[in-house]
Amino acid sequence: MEFYAKSKNRILTSKELEKGNDAFSRLKQLEHWTEEELKVIEQAWKKIETNKVEEQKTLKDHLKETEDCAKKFFEIYDEKFFLKTEQELIRYACRMHDIGKANDVFQARIGNNGITDDKLKGKEQIPHGYLSACSISQDSFYNEIYNSDDQCALLTAIYHHHEREDSFNGDEIKEYSRNYYETNIKEFLGDENWELDTGILSELLFRGKGEYQHSLSFTIADEPVWQKYALYKGMLNKFDWAASSGCLDVEIFIDKTKKELKTNIENKLHFGLHPVQTFMKDNSNKNVVIIAPTGSGKTEASLLWLDGEKGFYTLPLKVSSNAIYHRIKNNYNYHHVALLHSESLMEYLKEGVSTEIDGFGQYEKARGLSYPVTICTIDQLFKFVYKAPGTEIFAATLKYSKVIIDEIQSYSPNLIATLIYGLKIISDMGGKYAIVTATFPPVLKMFMEKYGLHRGQNGYVLKDFAKDSDLVRHKFMIRKSDFDIDEILEQGKEKKVLVLCNTVSKAQIVYRNLIDRNDETLEEVPIYLLHSRFIKKHRQQLEKKIEEFSNDDTQTGIWVCTQIVEASLDIDFHILHTELCTSDSLLQRMGRCNRKGRWSIDSPNIFIYASDELITKRGIYDKDILLRSLEYLSFYEGDIFTEEDKGSYMEQVYCPEAIKRTTYYKKIEKYLNHFSMVTPSDYDKKEVDKEFRMINSIVVIPDAIYNEHSELILQGLDVMQTSKVGREVKALIQTKLMDLTISLNIYQGRYPKGVDKDIIRSSGDDDGNGYWKAKEMPMSIHRSQLKYEFNEEMGRGLGLLLDEIEEEDSFL
Repeated sequence: MEFYAKSKNRILTSKELEKGNDAFSRLKQLEHWTEEELKVIEQAWKKIETNKVEEQKTLKDHLKETEDCAKKFFEIYDEKFFLKTEQELIRYACRMHDIGKANDVFQARIGNNGITDDKLKGKEQIPHGYLSACSISQDSFYNEIYNSDDQCALLTAIYHHHEREDSFNGDEIKEYSRNYYETNIKEFLGDENWELDTGILSELLFRGKGEYQHSLSFTIADEPVWQKYALYKGMLNKFDWAASSGCLDVEIFIDKTKKELKTNIENKLHFGLHPVQTFMKDNSNKNVVIIAPTGSGKTEASLLWLDGEKGFYTLPLKVSSNAIYHRIKNNYNYHHVALLHSESLMEYLKEGVSTEIDGFGQYEKARGLSYPVTICTIDQLFKFVYKAPGTEIFAATLKYSKVIIDEIQSYSPNLIATLIYGLKIISDMGGKYAIVTATFPPVLKMFMEKYGLHRGQNGYVLKDFAKDSDLVRHKFMIRKSDFDIDEILEQGKEKKVLVLCNTVSKAQIVYRNLIDRNDETLEEVPIYLLHSRFIKKHRQQLEKKIEEFSNDDTQTGIWVCTQIVEASLDIDFHILHTELCTSDSLLQRMGRCNRKGRWSIDSPNIFIYASDELITKRGIYDKDILLRSLEYLSFYEGDIFTEEDKGSYMEQVYCPEAIKRTTYYKKIEKYLNHFSMVTPSDYDKKEVDKEFRMINSIVVIPDAIYNEHSELILQGLDVMQTSKVGREVKALIQTKLMDLTISLNIYQGRYPKGVDKDIIRSSGDDDGNGYWKAKEMPMSIHRSQLKYEFNEEMGRGLGLLLDEIEEEDSFL
């Protein structure tokens, strides 16, 4: 009998086509679509309408193509990147991983015409990965070049190459095999002496989260065997997915020989490289940590360090990632670059319209880590430190890649620990890293040393360019008071003034006070506000507006913002007024003022407000670090604050011995200890995503926005529940709806007053209040009665106000 690897793609019935056509027609009639978005909708429907039946792939062909994919890959990434034994074992996994599919229950479910018993379609399956692993003779590993760790790691990789609930014991697997598998696998392998071996269950590195889960007690000493498993499984998944998609190339473009990106950058910088760029270029074969001030060319230096190798450029924020992505494409004419974060799909869909390529397909390749250069946020890449099944592909890919960490000090303690532990794994497996930062707190260096990331011949090279910088940018004054509204308004008449607040509520208060005072004095100083409590659509409008304001030398005025502009936007203001914050954030904020040292600083251009109320009340920053930041800051007040001074300041604040008792230090230590003990059974991928966010939040849509876009919202959600409209359209609708929302933090599970706990329903009138309760929705969006203020035409407003409820008749 012929055995198959998967079902045929199912062609829509005439009734389904009619239903889908109706859904698309309703979508296209809605307002608010751009011309680009309408083209995405039309292309998606055309793709569904013209879908044709595909030839069903045989199991033998799939296994051969998976191994061929591996062979082709190892012709490029040879023994410089992968040991011969690693290559052999990965290819072996490719040959064997799916043989468990040759069981009657699986074959019946995918429509194998050789199976005539329809009852089998409803029979509970034992996952084919479990059968595949138990089908492998352990004699295969009695070889002088393999050891017990290789066997354990490889069998575990095959057993778990899909994430499934593990609730079957050895006797159940044997019984299933006798009834549905044994005869078939003997035929498939051509081996009448084949025997199932459930003894491997006790040899596995771990079993899943089901009834029979078990895991080794992990310590740092056990890390090498997990790394073997992660390598085998991660590479198997890459080759399996590529073969299943009909492609034998897991890497869509290799730049190792031409080094196109490097060449384009050097041609663009024909006038000469900055010192930091020369250093990174000359040390492209090493792990590096460089400290360099803003404006010294760190981005180009990092890209030159890649030297044509496969690389990942990580940044703290999505908006920063978008900027670097477009910079590489547009400034350096390099198009083999991917963008990967939680909202990158829409970029690909829009690009697909303009270039007539499959935008969703390009996005899938980005998710498969197939591009030579990927710009991403760390939550997309460093999940593997939690060892959750399904995250191994990231560790495996980074084995033959380079990863750039931009501004490591900007991350919270748990993410700093994630990066340090992740870089240790990457280094152990053979990958390389570069930490590129304006400041490098000594406490981070200490933790890196503790976890095996050493400086020196076999570790990383460190170079501090801040000490050699002759940039003169800042002089500051500390004030033990609140913001001086009159002074800020006076300065805003002739200069660009940036006001940075620690919280959204404070920013809204300052903005109101400036507007009120401006009205009283009959001045016409432009005043704007930017924070995280604008809907995404308006926030993007404001981000674009502040960059245009910054780049236009003819404009003056005032922008009141929160810390969201610290590292995400390329802006430059004459004067900065900021609330006191920890030294790392403070130096980031200073980087938004006189960024390129263009303006003289005979008098202070930075004013730091450290009122007693700000210091004593509970805030968003670690109080001990905040107080140390203020204490050592006073040493530099009134003088030119040089780039070398900034490095010394960070060393004083983050001295490891002095801050051991702080929450900041203890959190890094806690998470690093946790990662060294975590087992693959402790987390699943969804739980890892929650760990990265660390903030309990909900998605809300203000009533003012809901009422304006209600037809789009309800029709869009309704169409998203129509199964046959295509992934592109569902993604487009989700992006469109999320543009109308705000992510709102909740504390101790308490929803703010004015936010409904139920989520928006799509259609019907089940309970008369416009919400789903029991039904599962594609997105969880809550309506909010909280007041929302924004004038799109003027680009001004307060955003969402947590203490004000809209009047009920305001939308009648």
